[in-house]
Amino acid sequence: MEEFDVGVVGGGPAGAAAALHLRRTELKVVVIERGRIGGLVWNARRVENYPGFPGGVTGRELAELFASQLERAGVEVVKDEVLRVEPHPFLLHGRRGLYRCRYLILATGTRPRKLPPRGIPVYYELLEVPQGVRRIAVVGGGDVAFDYALSCADRGTEVFLILRSPPKAHPGLQEEVRQRPEISLFIGASIEATDGGLVLKGREGII
Repeated sequence: MEEFDVGVVGGGPAGAAAALHLRRTELKVVVIERGRIGGLVWNARRVENYPGFPGGVTGRELAELFASQLERAGVEVVKDEVLRVEPHPFLLHGRRGLYRCRYLILATGTRPRKLPPRGIPVYYELLEVPQGVRRIAVVGGGDVAFDYALSCADRGTEVFLILRSPPKAHPGLQEEVRQRPEISLFIGASIEATDGGLVLKGREGII
């Protein structure tokens, strides 16, 4: 079992920033991340609202900068998933090990709402479209959904973007999506079932 001054659960932008700030005070800090440093930032086609990058930066480039800076600062990064936490002094039970720390920061971010995978593959928190996939449906009307639809289209994938209500994404993203012939926009539709295809409630047929 390893011991640290501070444990940070989650390696996205918030977790990375907290770890870097604490490391400057010479505390022994560990970041425990079940995926990759950067979290869902990895999926971003382009990040345009992050300070220091007036021309924007790809999500992958930004995440790689996070990882590089953590390494240079001497922050230990562990790839693990925390399953249970015991109270102070905190004992973190991971799938791969135990971690004891005096202080704990939870920066676990968000997870997409999951649909029941009945008969077809359903992917979450993708870093890239799986090899061989030529058609993909993206469900949601926010910035993340629109950005990911554009990322898929950039790779030559046909995309069905499904929204239950009018889009909430940034107007610039909405305009980009509407200009892309690879993306079909379904507004006022929702998935009723997934069994050999996507049955859209409010739309006829199966895609």
